[in-house]
Amino acid sequence: MISAIIAISLVTDVVFFLLYAFMIGSNYDYEAARTVIFIGVALTSLLFIFPAKTIDTGIFKEPLFNNKVLNFTFLISLLLVIAPVYNPFLQNLLGTVELNVAEWFVIIVLCIFNLAAVEIFKPFLHKIRDRSNS
Repeated sequence: MISAIIAISLVTDVVFFLLYAFMIGSNYDYEAARTVIFIGVALTSLLFIFPAKTIDTGIFKEPLFNNKVLNFTFLISLLLVIAPVYNPFLQNLLGTVELNVAEWFVIIVLCIFNLAAVEIFKPFLHKIRDRSNS
């Protein structure tokens, strides 16, 4: 299971790297490109808690929001990830800029893609795990 997590993480990172290379190659604003990648990597990492919470089943087969501590921690973390985009002090400190709707759309699509990839590969990982335990 650990090797699958590493593989999915590497694929996600390569996708973000290619997106960054495309944005920079297209003469996109450097700070905006860096902010998109920063927020994208942070959000995909943060959202991974839900597939990890339901590692033995699918994300839609178990209640996702029944753990109040996890939900509270997720919301606080989400605010901390988004804060550098809209807080002027954190923008200056981290070199981020405000994102437009199109940039948020790209980030959300990549996050959904990442969650879908994890969920698609879970059954295969379970079969491999079950075979190795037999």
